[in-house]
Amino acid sequence: MDITKIRTWLTNKVAQTLNINTDEVDDTIPFERYGLESADIVGIMADLEDWLDCEIDDPTLMYEYPTIQEFSEYLVDNYAV
Repeated sequence: MDITKIRTWLTNKVAQTLNINTDEVDDTIPFERYGLESADIVGIMADLEDWLDCEIDDPTLMYEYPTIQEFSEYLVDNYAV
């Protein structure tokens, strides 16, 4: 899958989760700065697995790769997406 599609999906999901417009989400700003809570991260990860149709083995990856840009790059590099 194209990294742009993953970045777009994550941007939309963060915006949806926070009930904000997608243009308010910057893919270089850490997730924590948006005020996402652990439950939000778990929900996003579960939806991401469904969308990508793969199991992501570490639910803490959004903390290790804390921006949409970094997390998208990690997914493309480490999962056959």
